[in-house]
Amino acid sequence: MAGLWPYDIVVDYANTGTKGNVGAGDKATLSLSGLENIQIESVTLYLQSNKSSGAGVISIKADGTSLYSKSGTYQDWFGAYNNTTYQSIGWSGKKILNQGTLVIEVTGTESSLHIEKYEIVYSNAPERPYTVTLVMDNIQKTITETEVGSGIVLPICPDVEGWFWEGWSTEPIAEQTYNQPYTLSAGDTIYPKKDMTLWAVWTDVMPVTWEKQCTPQSGYYSMELHDKILFGAVDKNGLVPMIDAGMVYLNSIYYIEFKTDSTCTIEVVGGLDQYIGYDRETKSLRDSPSEWKCIVLPDSTWLFSAAHEGEFYWMFYQKNMEYYAWLHEYIFGVNPNQAWALYALPDPYETIHWWSYPLTHAVVTVNGEGLKVNGEWIIPFGIYDLIFRDGQKYLRLKE
Repeated sequence: MAGLWPYDIVVDYANTGTKGNVGAGDKATLSLSGLENIQIESVTLYLQSNKSSGAGVISIKADGTSLYSKSGTYQDWFGAYNNTTYQSIGWSGKKILNQGTLVIEVTGTESSLHIEKYEIVYSNAPERPYTVTLVMDNIQKTITETEVGSGIVLPICPDVEGWFWEGWSTEPIAEQTYNQPYTLSAGDTIYPKKDMTLWAVWTDVMPVTWEKQCTPQSGYYSMELHDKILFGAVDKNGLVPMIDAGMVYLNSIYYIEFKTDSTCTIEVVGGLDQYIGYDRETKSLRDSPSEWKCIVLPDSTWLFSAAHEGEFYWMFYQKNMEYYAWLHEYIFGVNPNQAWALYALPDPYETIHWWSYPLTHAVVTVNGEGLKVNGEWIIPFGIYDLIFRDGQKYLRLKE
């Protein structure tokens, strides 16, 4: 290849047959990217057929559109194995690559073609001011640099029909998503290397800071015990699993109904239709709407206790039980060394979404079945910190 390639060029070569050899049904593809603002001046391939035949098709695409295409027989590819001369074939002219991609493809249709080399001649494209097209729902606005390299200051976009504007994305969102896209903010100055498009992104939930709940008010809660969250429903052994407090799924959210006599019921949210109750006979947790005594301790944590004939039990967990909650006896009046922290949550079916173009097709909330991610029910929201990792949102609980 003639000339010095840009440092950030990406080159990919794939061949279904032996490297450099394209037999009948084989395909060799050279894909180049990272060539924005490069002017291609010629593309030449040097090929040779086998002794008696060897046919194929050569195609060259620049920025996804056809630049050159030719079908040929062995006469076009000039020669045989014992001939050291290779036929040169290709395209010449001037083509500016705005998107920066060049794809050269050889497809064999009979016997084999031997590829000696590719040769590409290019130069830097003439500099010019670049444009940014802003897509805002069904409206588009184009901004052009005032001069070469001056950059473009991104404007603000208004909220739309109850959606709150988040920023400008370099990629459109095909449909509503619960994965937060990377966005540029109003007032940012960008220096485009090519004409580009940005999409306005809205969110359907106003950002909210959630705080630890210390007053008995009925609603949705996450229940944390040190670094673990109560997770799911009561199993056949009277235990409830615990998960790391860094993650909140739909079945680790509970509706706690507080009553005036300092009792409450704890109901599992997420279509499980279960309560976290207690069994007076087996002294274990069970699926029933049992009432708990609820006490706010001096450190603003919560004690949920079950009283029976002078005996008192509270929900407890320890690591050697493999992260399960169970009932543990304690002496009434003495604060236990472990207690629950409650975090007030929104309605679990009000889920954050992001949307770009077209906004008017968006769905604001998920239906009553919740939201499933990688086979798991998940409700994304934030208490202090909203963490994004592996395509999911995680709740980081903090004091």
